[in-house]
Amino acid sequence: MSTLRSFQVGQFIQFVATFIGAFVISFTKGWLLTVVMLSSIPLVVLSGAMMSLVIAKASSTGQAAYSKSASVVEQTIGSIRTVSTLAKNNIETLFYFVIT
Repeated sequence: MSTLRSFQVGQFIQFVATFIGAFVISFTKGWLLTVVMLSSIPLVVLSGAMMSLVIAKASSTGQAAYSKSASVVEQTIGSIRTVSTLAKNNIETLFYFVIT
């Protein structure tokens, strides 16, 4: 868990440094375009956050459906085994009477 956390912290620092570096370079090369893009950043972040929430909800819904279907399959296979065993019961009884 701590390895994962340290990896995420390192990745976060890298992303922030990349963003700040790109921001500084863009201001030095073309400040007018940077100002225009700066106004659109909140919209992009907001839409990304909303998309993340929708994907997380769909993923949890799908996981719940898979869990429920796995339970149904497990019960079905158990029932098939029971029916198969009971169907062979008559054959085993016949063999028993033939042997004795």
